[in-house]
Amino acid sequence: MPRWLGAVAILLLGLRIALSVLFPVFGDEAYYYYWGAHPAGGFYDLPPMIGWWLSPMVAVSSSPVWVRLPSFLASLAVAVGLFRLIRGDRGAHEARTAACLFFFLPLPFLALIPFPDLPLMVFSFFSAAVFFRGVRDQRRFFSASLAGAGLLWGCAFLSKYFAVFLLPAMLLWGWTRGRHRWGGIVSFALGAVPPVLQHLEWNHGHCWSNFVFNLVVRQKAFEGTVVQTTGMLILHCLLVAAPVLLAFLPFAKRPEKGGVSDQTKSADLERYLFLLWAVPLGIFALTALRGRGQGLHWLLFLIPFFAGWSVLRAGERRGLWSLRIAMAMSFLFSSALIGSMAFPREVLGGFFMQRNHSEFVAITSKGAMTASFAGHLAGTKAFFIDNYSLASFFHVEFRNHPDARSLPPVNSWMTGSRFGRAFDWTVRWAELEGQEISFFRYGHGGASDLAPYFDEIVANPMAFEDVNFTVFRGKGFRAREFWLARVKPELESFYPPFLPGKCPIQEPFDAI
Repeated sequence: MPRWLGAVAILLLGLRIALSVLFPVFGDEAYYYYWGAHPAGGFYDLPPMIGWWLSPMVAVSSSPVWVRLPSFLASLAVAVGLFRLIRGDRGAHEARTAACLFFFLPLPFLALIPFPDLPLMVFSFFSAAVFFRGVRDQRRFFSASLAGAGLLWGCAFLSKYFAVFLLPAMLLWGWTRGRHRWGGIVSFALGAVPPVLQHLEWNHGHCWSNFVFNLVVRQKAFEGTVVQTTGMLILHCLLVAAPVLLAFLPFAKRPEKGGVSDQTKSADLERYLFLLWAVPLGIFALTALRGRGQGLHWLLFLIPFFAGWSVLRAGERRGLWSLRIAMAMSFLFSSALIGSMAFPREVLGGFFMQRNHSEFVAITSKGAMTASFAGHLAGTKAFFIDNYSLASFFHVEFRNHPDARSLPPVNSWMTGSRFGRAFDWTVRWAELEGQEISFFRYGHGGASDLAPYFDEIVANPMAFEDVNFTVFRGKGFRAREFWLARVKPELESFYPPFLPGKCPIQEPFDAI
């Protein structure tokens, strides 16, 4: 490897640490913090792995640098695993190039906040790696290695349903290579069944919320024209593959003859890695052709396979050019982000003032706003916000407040949002009957629509950077009446009553 690699790598790692310090906790990251602080067998939107992933970290501290540490370690672990996987077949040089290329590609390099695609990437990669060795080394009907691969795949499934897209690729390769084909399938299934059963059991007792969200609600949310969705997928693929594609332009040196393309070397691993990224990408393409939108982060779990395959396919020389370009792109993107985060009002203010003004002010004035809230929330049983993202944001800020124990839990209500319904499982409505609660609203309007559910409501108007909002304090909350009139109809629109199983949130006052 070139001598310059170490110095550039240290510089880039320093930038990544700086990003971890400067990048604010907001949006879905704050929402996943909430999951980590309320560990459970599942949540509304997704399977539970990201909540389990964060729970031990959040239990120690809510510091962003601390909670984001597993994100850094996840990419590092996959890079080491990719090195070890390739080294056994193609040698240390290509293995090192592939591992570094994966680590410094912009998407995995900038994936510093914890989100479900990270555990999906980790467990998917190690499941596929163990499966590769297990199939090759299988001597008997039952294989402990393949059972372990199945268990790791089950953990990937508990991270995100996209893990299912890997199964056709693994089966296609394994069926043509395995000595005991049915034994391999049985071994893999024995490992995968426990996580899958846990997921089904939780959903059976919780309104089948994951399935309703992913198969119904999310599908409606991502509808678009075929041109839009297909074009966006192509753009995402180009962004991910840009360093590899650019390495084939004229400025890159040509690979030497007889290099990595030596036919005496095994092509097994190359074909396997190709299937692992090409088959899921083909499934994404089919959904795009049906008018279903895609997210750039959805491709994250395929990048280890793509990085490994591209180096094996193109050769170490091209791989080094790809690595140079990946490092340059990651340097530019991370530097731009650091500049934006270090001077948010100067760099980002103009853009966000036109779009998400209120949220931008909340993020940049979070300390002052939290301190203002604290003076009005003492003695209240709960604090409600109409927006799940903002509720998650202040949940994190309250945990980091010096006097956190005096602040009530933060919840979301009446959002009308198709997302963020994990709050449905943590709000204890029966415990709020007759209590004092507080709630937040933008603007200085009243709360006449909520007055019938309280004995008295006191308004505390505030303002930060020309954004007006009000913290209301309601006394004598008639929680049962409010739940029947305002909450239950909305819940029933999300959790169809005809589904089999149990839906405990439909009657939270039955125990009274």
